[in-house]
Parts: sequence; structure tokens; C-alpha cells
Amino acid sequence: MNILLIQTGTTKLQQEKMGEGNMNRVNMPMLGLLYIAAFTPEEHQVTVIDETNGPVEHFEKYDIVGISGMTMHANRMYALADEYRKIGCHVVLGGVHVSFMTEEALQHCDTVMVKEGELSWQEFLRDFEEGRPKRIYQPKGVFDLCRLPKPDLSLVDGPAYKAPRGTLNSIVATRGCPNHCAFCCVRKLFDGPFRIRTADSIVEEIAGFDENIIIFQDDNIVGNFAFAKELFTRMIPMKRLWGAQGSINVAANRELLDLMADSGCRTLFVGFESVNRKNLAAMGKSGVNRVEEYEENIKRLHDKGIRIFGSFIVGLDDDEESVFDDIYEFCCRNKIDFPIVNCLTPFPGTETYSQLQAEGRIIDRDWSKYNLTNVVIRPKNMEPDKLQFQYNMLVHYLNKMTYANMQKLHG
Repeated sequence: MNILLIQTGTTKLQQEKMGEGNMNRVNMPMLGLLYIAAFTPEEHQVTVIDETNGPVEHFEKYDIVGISGMTMHANRMYALADEYRKIGCHVVLGGVHVSFMTEEALQHCDTVMVKEGELSWQEFLRDFEEGRPKRIYQPKGVFDLCRLPKPDLSLVDGPAYKAPRGTLNSIVATRGCPNHCAFCCVRKLFDGPFRIRTADSIVEEIAGFDENIIIFQDDNIVGNFAFAKELFTRMIPMKRLWGAQGSINVAANRELLDLMADSGCRTLFVGFESVNRKNLAAMGKSGVNRVEEYEENIKRLHDKGIRIFGSFIVGLDDDEESVFDDIYEFCCRNKIDFPIVNCLTPFPGTETYSQLQAEGRIIDRDWSKYNLTNVVIRPKNMEPDKLQFQYNMLVHYLNKMTYANMQKLHG
């Protein structure tokens, strides 16, 4: 069979719509469809298009067209699906958004693949060849990361992944997250416990990268301290530089922090989310994020030469207008290297979505605006327009800080 896989991405037009809020975002290839390609039997012809490198412009006939993307890509996914169905392709939609908005997705496609596609893809291919593909494929069980194939990154090589705004050297070591954040759907998307690969398979994959810099795509690289210690120990002799996302409480574990730094960690994306204890408690993150420990843990990371991408959310239920000054002053005082501020966004599949939908506070369902830079809810303590204006101003001033830090970094 002739199969096309499309990763809808953040195209130039979408980046322009995101404005200044897009400045600190680094392009790296999403690996989901590359794993699907690797799980496709060799007798089939597979083509992969990553729209982060440029949009699909010509629609050619394929037996199967698989399309994946996040919530902010949903409109684009549906538009592509509609076009390919017009010319007789069997369209499969997958990814985080359609996993929780399945009935919506079925209006635009022939099949929806829910949650972890590695568990259903080969079953779907067999069903399709036999002329009986199902409308919905639900995963049976939990995918074993030890079966994760090595993705062929050359399939998505393109201008978006060139330095300094992007890299191809992207890898996954774990799946899931031990935290229970209300605004995040990771635990529901990846059912079951926090999962890990073997350290052997990870260092083998890293050894195949042709550049020195590596980005881990994990939701929380330090979600299991014992595993993280083993992995970082194995990485020390490799002398690579790497970045990842992880919880701020890693800095409180001196042994693990030393291993992180010694293994080449130079940037850590940290979800501070808020400097307000009530907000952290409401989102279920107060057990990991302790405001009283922020400054000391930030200092420990900086002392080890680890720069911080610090992420914050505005529009939370205990936020008042002072939140913008509070975040700005916190970032200045603690010398956050690359501050990122997001508008609270009710992504389908999250507790936040369920709560705000029940309260009638979702005011915009244009999925293209669900990119963390647009106000799509009615906040409790300010008007939506006020939140949007103050958010834009805060991003503007924090980006000045980022420009200065980048200039220092590059001499």
C-alpha cells in the first residue's frame, strides 16, 4: 500500500499569529508519526510530511493518509482530512486532540486512532487490507517502551530543524508523568504508570546522533529519580549537551543534580506555573512546586550551569491584576534565563476543560487559538480583554530579558 503520514505543525502563518509569545519556542520534530512509520511493515511505501517545514500544497492519491497534531492544529487537520477524502483516500486521524474529541474528528475522517497509536496501527493495517477497517481504534493495554523503535529522523529533515531555532536530535526516554496537574492531559493520554526505556537503548540511540546537542521530548525526564540517576550516569562518558523538561524539585536532590550537570544538562524547562500557593494547590501541583523553595532550587540549577526555561500560567482562578507584576519581578529577581508565559487554556481531556466547560467559562472554541497565547476563557477576577492586554505586555517585557540573555550566551 501507498501510505502518507502528515504531522501538522506550527507553520510560519501560525507563528505570526502567536506573535511575541512564540519567541522562546524551539522547533523539534514530533516523534509520534515517525514511530508509526517504523511500525509499518516493509512491504508498504511510507511518505512522511512535516508541515513545520512547510504546508501541504498538492493533494495526491494514497491508499491511506494518517494525520496527527495537537489542539491548535485541529482545524488544519480537519481541512487536510476533508481534501484527501475528496480524492478517495482513507483518512486516519490520531494524536492528543482527537483522542479526546473523537466524535468531532469522525466528522472529517474514516478512522480515529485513540491515544497510543503504536498499539493499534498494525491492527488497523491488517483490517484495512481485509476491507474491514474500524471507525475507532482504542488501545488494548499499555505500550511497552522497550518495544519503541529507533525513528528515522531523516524523514522530516528540513529548514525548520536547522540551528539556531531547531534541531533534529530529539529523543524520548520516558512516557507519562507522575504529577496530576489539572491543566494537563498527559496522564489520561498515556494510561497507566510512568514508563521508562532501558538506559542501554537510550544511549545507543544518542550515540547515533550526528550533532552534540540533544533535546529530550519527555514530559518529565526526572519523573523517576532512580531511573534518571542511572541514565545520567551512563551519559557522562558520551560528553553530549542536552536539554529537557523536568520538575523543579530535582534541584533539591544533590546527587541527581550533580549527575544531571555532569552528563551535559545545560537547559531545563521548568513548569513553575504560578508564584501563588492557592493556584498551585488548585491545579494539584503544590506537592511538587513549593513556592518557598523556588529561589533556592533556581540558584542550585544556575550554580551547576543549567539555564532555565521558566514557564508560567496567567488567568488562573486566584490571579488578580497583580499577577503580571509578580511574575515579572520573580523572573528578574531569580534571573530566569528564558521566561515563558502562557494563557490558561482548557485543552480537551484535562480537568481544567471539564471544570470551565461545566461553569460556562469557555468563550472561544476556535481551536487555532488554543496555542497558549490567546485568552479563550472568562477568568474569575478580570475581563478577558484585560487579561489578553496584560498578557501581551508581560510577554513583551519578558522577551526583552530573553534577548539580553541570548546576547550574553552568544557573546
